[in-house]
Amino acid sequence: YAAVEIVRASLEAGSTDNVTCVVAEVVATAPEPALEPLLVGAAADLPRRLAEGGSTASRGSAPSHRAAGREDDGDTGEMGAVTGASATIDPEAARYAPRAPARFTWLKRLLATAVLLGVAWIALAFAWSWSQSQFYVGVEDDKVTIFRGLNAEVPGIDISHPYEVSDVDLDNLSEIDADNVTAGLEATDLADARIIVENYAARQDVAG
Repeated sequence: YAAVEIVRASLEAGSTDNVTCVVAEVVATAPEPALEPLLVGAAADLPRRLAEGGSTASRGSAPSHRAAGREDDGDTGEMGAVTGASATIDPEAARYAPRAPARFTWLKRLLATAVLLGVAWIALAFAWSWSQSQFYVGVEDDKVTIFRGLNAEVPGIDISHPYEVSDVDLDNLSEIDADNVTAGLEATDLADARIIVENYAARQDVAG
């Protein structure tokens, strides 16, 4: 009822704006408890880790004796007890902290070297096997000869050798044919190389 009368009196007084009435009830309450600090994050897990590793009381007793000894004898160079704040590992410091050398490093390097050598040996064996399946026609002791291998030179390695020596003399061929045979004529296989030799033998007969 009091709120209604207040609003009515305000309107009769000619208020130029809206009239708002706030009604509140004052109730006595018990005093709020005192605020207590809470540990969160990694600091909250620290007591539990200490409890799992051993009693905090037993861990704290030894540093207290060392601290008493330092007060009597002076600085002994021993490190103090690790507190909860210092026990938290700094990720950045742990990142650059020195690490123990990896075990069996020499064995890993030896195995890696052996694997590389094995792969290289397999590649060389495959290349050599492929080269010995190739044939070309060249000259050996002034004779038209079929060679097995590649028509190329590798220092210190013979990658081709005479396979069949024909009776076609290089001197009995024309100058152009002799130059071509001397340079080497590639063949697709042994049969193709024999056909090339037969063609030059026929030219030799014609020239003769």
